[in-house]
Amino acid sequence: MNDEVPEFKKAAGPWVPFVFCLVLCGIVMFTLVKTGNIGPAFPAFFCFLPMAFFFVAVAVTQIRKELKRMSDRMDQLEEGKK
Repeated sequence: MNDEVPEFKKAAGPWVPFVFCLVLCGIVMFTLVKTGNIGPAFPAFFCFLPMAFFFVAVAVTQIRKELKRMSDRMDQLEEGKK
């Protein structure tokens, strides 16, 4: 089984929260412009906003795991040279 993550997914991962917030804000702004009243979109906006922070946390956690794996690999290689 191939555990490699495609380059696109690696590059796009940290931008998912930004795009999510952008779409969420766009929905609220569109509703405001079209109806003149935010109404039920306003609570939904604030209820889903924490998901953006969750997405950021997931992206940062993945980056930290990758850095730790690379650091461990570098340590192994340096020990092998001695």
